[in-house]
Amino acid sequence: MRAYFYEYGIWTGTDSLWHGLGLEGRMEQARSVKGPGPFVISMAGAGGKTSTIRRLAWEAVRRGLKVLVVTTTHMARPGAFGAFEGNAEEIRTVLGCHGLAVAGRLAEKGKIAFTGWELYREACSLADLVLVEADGSRRLPLKVPRAGEPVIPDNTDMILCLNGLSSLGKRAEDCCLRLEEARALMNRHGRRHYEDNRKPWGSAADGLGRNPENRADWVIQKEDMMTLINHGYLLPLRADYPGADVLPVFNQADTPQEAALAGEMLEGMGETSGAASGQLDQDVSARLF
Repeated sequence: MRAYFYEYGIWTGTDSLWHGLGLEGRMEQARSVKGPGPFVISMAGAGGKTSTIRRLAWEAVRRGLKVLVVTTTHMARPGAFGAFEGNAEEIRTVLGCHGLAVAGRLAEKGKIAFTGWELYREACSLADLVLVEADGSRRLPLKVPRAGEPVIPDNTDMILCLNGLSSLGKRAEDCCLRLEEARALMNRHGRRHYEDNRKPWGSAADGLGRNPENRADWVIQKEDMMTLINHGYLLPLRADYPGADVLPVFNQADTPQEAALAGEMLEGMGETSGAASGQLDQDVSARLF
C-alpha cells in the first residue's frame, strides 16, 4: 500500500494511510470537542471503498483500537470477524476477541445489509473507530450519487469521497454509475463540449446517413473526474454535514505517474487536505475480511 498527501506544501508518499489522512490529529481534535466516543468515518463514492476500509481497520487494530465496520447500504459478506445475529452482545464479543467486528444483516447474493439505526447507535458505543461503507458503486470506479445517496450517519466525523483513477480514458458508460446524473452535472458544471470526442456518424449505415458503430462515447478526462467528485460529492456533503471533514481520495494510484496525476487534480481543485492511495489490492490487509 502507498498513500500520498500534502505535508508542508509538498506531495509526500507514505506507507500509512492513517498518517496520510492525518487521523491521529483528527481523532484527538474530535475527542476534545465531543468528549469520549468513537471516531466515525463514512466512505462515499467508488473505486475502492471496501479496500480502504480494510486498510484503515488493519492499521487501527495494530494501534490497539476496537474497530466496528458497518454498511448503511450493502457490502460483501466478510469471511471473518462477522457479527450477523443483530444484537449488541454478539458485536461486543467479537470486538473483545479480535478488536474488529463487521456487523450487518445477512442479505441475498453473498452480501450484508444495514443493521438498522437502533443497533448501529448501540454498537457505536462499543468501538473506538467506526468505518461505514455508505455508498454502493457496483464495483465501478466512478460514481455520481442520485437523491438519497450516500447514506451518511449523523455522528460521522469524516467523510471520504473516493474515485478510482482507472476510469480515466474510459467510456463513461463503461465505468460510471448513475450516468444520467453524471451527464446532468457535466452539462451544468463541466467542460464545454465534453462529448466533442465523438466521431461523426458515417454515411453508409441505416439509410438515414447514420452509422452507430462509428459513434464514440464520452471518454472520462481528468477535468471530468474533478467536476464529478466536486459537484457530486464534496460540495453537497460539506453543505449537509458542516461538522464533518469531507475529503477527496483518488484511489488506484498504483504508479508514481498516477500518484502525480492525483496530486495535480487535488491541487487544481484546491484540495490540499485530500489524499491518494494505491496498491490496495496487493496490500497485507486485502484478505482481512
